[in-house]
Formats: sequence, C-alpha cells, structure tokens
Amino acid sequence: MPEPSNASASNPVGERKPNLSWRILGAAVAGVACGVFFGESASVVEPIGAVYIALLQMAVFPFLVSSLLHGLGSMNSAMALKLFRFGWPVFVLAWAGTLAALALVAWAIPEARPPLVITAEEGGGVSRWVSLLVPA
Repeated sequence: MPEPSNASASNPVGERKPNLSWRILGAAVAGVACGVFFGESASVVEPIGAVYIALLQMAVFPFLVSSLLHGLGSMNSAMALKLFRFGWPVFVLAWAGTLAALALVAWAIPEARPPLVITAEEGGGVSRWVSLLVPA
C-alpha cells in the first residue's frame, strides 16, 4: 500500500484548498471591499495592486498574441478564406462604430472657454480676489 504524500498529510481528509482562480477572485473582491469601506486610507496598498496588474499584463498579453498567431497560422486555406469572408464585415462595422462614437463625442463636448485671468490691478485688490475664491 502506498504511503500518503506530504501534501495530503498536511491537509486533513475532507478539507479542500481553493484553487488559484478562486484565491485571485477572493482577493479582488477583498480589494474592492477594502477600497469601498476604508476609502482614501487604503491608498497605501495601491502600489501593490499596480505591481500585480503590471505583472499580469506582462504575462497575459504575450500569451494572447502568441495564441492568436498560432491559431491563425495553423489554419488551412479554406478556413482562412471563410474567416475572411465572414470576418471583414464585423471588422468594418467595428471601425465604423468607433469612428461614429468619436464623432459623436467630439460633437457633444463644447468648446473650451478661455481662462479667466484676474490681476491685482484689475480685480479691485486682495479683498475682491478673496471674495472670488470664498463665496459668501
């Protein structure tokens, strides 16, 4: 009869350790709750989150690009032609939607007014300047 390994000896029967995906999800939920409940005082741990996101991006983006290139490169010519026939309308619609959204945003944002510049000579002295900053 084989002896139990060290991993099962430290883990009692019936007790399961959550896998990495559940740990990451739990940590994300805990981070959001920490930000909601503790607010600005939780900003001291923000660099840790920034480093985690940067490391995740460093690992995920190359994996996605290499997976896409491998998938596209391993297609036969008939499948590639089918993908092109059905894919280009979606691509064109995505570009049209993006350009329409940009045009709509550019139309919706009003032009910026020039800044209000008040000097001490024009403004009526320091008391007038303070009254502009501190309303009554």
